[in-house]
Amino acid sequence: MDKDDNKLSVKETEEKITDDMNADKNIPVENITEEKIASDVIMEEKTKNAKFSKGRKTKDNTLSPKHGFVPKLNLKEKTTKLTNLLKMSVNQDNETSKPNVPQNAFLRRISGIRTTILLGFAVPIFLMAVFGVVSYNRSSNAIIQNYENIASNALSAVRDYIFLGIDAVSSKSYELTDTKNIKNYYNNTDQLSAEESIAAFEKVQTELANAKSSHSFIYAMHIIGEQGDSISSVDELPADMYAGFLESEEGKTITTSLERYVWVGKHNYIDEKLNHKQVNYSTSIIRKMAENNGFIIIDVPKTELEHAVSNIKLGEGSIVGFVTSDGGETLANTEETAVFST
Repeated sequence: MDKDDNKLSVKETEEKITDDMNADKNIPVENITEEKIASDVIMEEKTKNAKFSKGRKTKDNTLSPKHGFVPKLNLKEKTTKLTNLLKMSVNQDNETSKPNVPQNAFLRRISGIRTTILLGFAVPIFLMAVFGVVSYNRSSNAIIQNYENIASNALSAVRDYIFLGIDAVSSKSYELTDTKNIKNYYNNTDQLSAEESIAAFEKVQTELANAKSSHSFIYAMHIIGEQGDSISSVDELPADMYAGFLESEEGKTITTSLERYVWVGKHNYIDEKLNHKQVNYSTSIIRKMAENNGFIIIDVPKTELEHAVSNIKLGEGSIVGFVTSDGGETLANTEETAVFST
């Protein structure tokens, strides 16, 4: 009866193990647990023990090796070993599959998803800011360069206009030194009769009047000769004008110069003799006569130069002016009388 029960028990056990093995084929690896492995090991040991149940049992309920049977294994120890092996395998898989997470709290913080999102927004914003700065600098430089070019062109145009007028004045002064009427009066006065001298003087006055009206850059004209009477388009000049002019500052400037003419900002001696009736001039040319016995002086009007330089627009607060070599200034856009020479 016991043998039949053992046979039946062995058969049932084999069928159960077979069913379990077939069922385990469909179980995913991640669903295999320690309890499952332990259960399978126990069932395998029971099956092996059941197959060898025909042997004689010892007192501790194990099969005797004398009859060729395998002794009963320590199931608990084997289960523990298999469980440990499973844990080691799972740990290795986890260490291999999980990302390399920094252990430092600061590193974990900066490597988190929040940091990634912030960087995703910050990088485009930074690039846009850099692009904006670069574009602004380039645009600003281009605008400044364009403004400087325009201002430089305006200055060049005004300069050319002023120089054109100055050249016209210089040419007129040279033309007068070679005029027949002026040469006849200041070179031959002592040889002329009273009537001839008066007639020659009137012709010189006509020459001055015609020259003064010939160009807008001529404001006033003066002729100072060693012989004859000095003439001015403003008012009468005293008889001793020539000697006094040689002693003046502007007289010494022209007499010591190797050039035939000089430009000055002021001729104070002539202004004093004319009682400052004509002070509205910016610069004057003083030219020696052909025989070095007198001087022709032509004044350039201040209003003409002020109008020219005032057309230069360099922005609010800018001051534009015409400055002579001796410090005379003609300024626009300011009430100051001297800026550049102070």
